[in-house]
Amino acid sequence: MDFPCFFAGKVTSAVILLDVCSEVNAVDLVRDTPLHLALRANHAYDIAVQLTSTLLRYGASPTLLGRDDDMPIDVAKQTYQDYCLELLEDALEIPQPLTQLCKISVRRQLAYHLESISELPLPLTLKTFIKSAV
Repeated sequence: MDFPCFFAGKVTSAVILLDVCSEVNAVDLVRDTPLHLALRANHAYDIAVQLTSTLLRYGASPTLLGRDDDMPIDVAKQTYQDYCLELLEDALEIPQPLTQLCKISVRRQLAYHLESISELPLPLTLKTFIKSAV
């Protein structure tokens, strides 16, 4: 996982990376997740909200502990990012939709076998869903 793109606020790079890598909750050498890094960088409002919402949409856990035994919500409080704090609080209260969980699972299992999906004996609707998940 290319952690610097989250700290540097490179939203487009982060999306590309998340599309090909299923480890949205991977940790760096000091135990920070991409969500921790995005919040610790204290980006401008629009970048912080885009990164936070993107990471949450890809399945980032708002409850994993980072380098200071803090959750992302704690980092948002420490860095006065009220705009991200609301997103994180919502993520804690609202369970992830089944579609999102399915996409994460599909991405983990099939990310490197995209060319084989069209050969599977599945309904077209399901093939389309799988391709959109990875």
